[in-house]
Amino acid sequence: MILSERYTTLNRALQLMREQIIESTIYVDKNFRKLNTPEDIFNFLKIRTTYKKDPKGVELFQSTRTLFENNYWGIEGCGDCDCFSITALAFLLANGFRDCGIVLVGRNPSTPVHIYVYCVVDENIEYLDLTNNYFNFERPYKFKQLIPFN
Repeated sequence: MILSERYTTLNRALQLMREQIIESTIYVDKNFRKLNTPEDIFNFLKIRTTYKKDPKGVELFQSTRTLFENNYWGIEGCGDCDCFSITALAFLLANGFRDCGIVLVGRNPSTPVHIYVYCVVDENIEYLDLTNNYFNFERPYKFKQLIPFN
């Protein structure tokens, strides 16, 4: 499913993402093979996704099914950082990882400009940002907030 609306507030965006993550976790569990580590998940998704900005003035939230089967752009795996975060977090949850969530980064707390996913494994935080070429790599931002997914 694609949820599309004009961006209003961060809380509304997080609510829409939550809905998509829950739906996507069920889809991933039924349609993809099990993966053992967050790095395996990153590598599996990295070769299947292509970054493309949302249309101007619209925020798209694509479920995993939509991202791979009925994409807004008509290109399998095509989306932006929030679409990738929905899918990466759904894969983590479907593969049994529970201590995970999203990372918001930006220039200050009120205006995040990027989102990606984290997972705690053996007391270490590992980052899955499908807009990066490498697993567990973070670009430097002045502001960073981790939001657990419960």
